Amino acid sequence: MSQSVRHYLDIYKQRQQMAASGVAKASVEARAFIDLLVTRLSELEPSLSCELSKTRDSDGSAWFVFVVEGRELARYRIPKEFDI
Repeated sequence: MSQSVRHYLDIYKQRQQMAASGVAKASVEARAFIDLLVTRLSELEPSLSCELSKTRDSDGSAWFVFVVEGRELARYRIPKEFDI
């Protein structure tokens, strides 16, 4: 799915605030990923296109991958219990 950097930045800033305030429970790994993604998205032009995709590695693990202008920005391994 392709959206603007601003779109994903707004979403993940909100998730970051929700985790920090305790409204949403996120694993340590998820919180670290969200912090990294917010930092990296904040450094980019908000109108750029950001592609989010789901992929699998050779072990069959699922990953969310964020790509901006052909460059991988971040990836997060989806815990098996949430992989649908």
